[in-house]
Amino acid sequence: MSPLRPALSAFYLRRPRPKEVRKLCCPNCGEAIEVSQKAFSARCPRCTHPLSIKDFDLEQAIDGELSTMGQVRLGPECRMTGNIHCAQFTNQGQFRGKAVVYGPIEIEGHSLTKGELIGHSLLVRPGARMLAKVSVGPKASQARDCPPVQAKLTNVPLHPPPLKPTLRLRESPVAG
Repeated sequence: MSPLRPALSAFYLRRPRPKEVRKLCCPNCGEAIEVSQKAFSARCPRCTHPLSIKDFDLEQAIDGELSTMGQVRLGPECRMTGNIHCAQFTNQGQFRGKAVVYGPIEIEGHSLTKGELIGHSLLVRPGARMLAKVSVGPKASQARDCPPVQAKLTNVPLHPPPLKPTLRLRESPVAG
């Protein structure tokens, strides 16, 4: 062995691991992925599928479709009708539609959920109302009828604020 061999190992260092990580599951191949809590996008190391990671906090009535590999939280005043594809879903308001979640689903007390829920795990707090078809398990969300590639929100209400990584929609007070 030449003396240069050990020096070549310096070129193959491991990447530093972030202190705060978010655990995701690739919607394309099902690979478990850990990314930084601050990341906006990533690629699956197994299939190189691009993942857009944006979190959404919704606080207003909204109709449409939401697709992201981040967290989606419906606030207490939010009433959403439509489809959701995300990594983590928390409902504190009213949701009607289909949610395909590649991680945990949390249904908080005093919330209403109607439709279909598909995810890895389900937590229903006391006081929550649910009328939904539920599929829960490690492979449940791999039904993959529409894997999210980019974070997008379609059919937003009239005059919404600009789309940001954390979206807070609030109703404006009516003067009268």
